[in-house]
Amino acid sequence: MKKLFFYLTISVVFSTFVFAQSNQKLLTKKFQYCELKYTNGRYMEYDNGVRKKGWGANYLSDINGRPLKFETSVDALNYMGETGWELVQMYVEKTGDAVSVVATHYMMKKEILVEERIIK
Repeated sequence: MKKLFFYLTISVVFSTFVFAQSNQKLLTKKFQYCELKYTNGRYMEYDNGVRKKGWGANYLSDINGRPLKFETSVDALNYMGETGWELVQMYVEKTGDAVSVVATHYMMKKEILVEERIIK
């Protein structure tokens, strides 16, 4: 009987502690978005909503800041898929004559977990 009371007391204390902790912070799923722009080159421009310092385009780059080179736009999309991004939409930018393609744009999204604090 004493063992049962002991285990019951421990479980109540532990569950109260867990409940109190879960009221402090909450992990929620959100999406992060970016736009890729492919312009017949070997580099993929991107826009993730963060303004770049200085002039020039933002390119997908490695950890050392060197732009990544891709053979085709599909190569770049495969790279993005390997890093957790999902294609949402694609559209083509053309010149006035509607024959020449200027750039292809790819809208991508990635699910992330965001910690939110609950204020009582």
